[in-house]
Amino acid sequence: MQTLGDCHGKDPQPALPTIRRHTVAVLDRQRRWRRRAKDEARLLYGESGI
Repeated sequence: MQTLGDCHGKDPQPALPTIRRHTVAVLDRQRRWRRRAKDEARLLYGESGI
């Protein structure tokens, strides 16, 4: 972020909390989807997942 800000002549610090929040939200959503996919696979294929 610092390099991109330097390249465009802007201070990236004000944007960092927003970027951090978005990143955490995306990672949480990915974890939730992964968990849901595992649960659905377990329902379809049993505990072995095969």
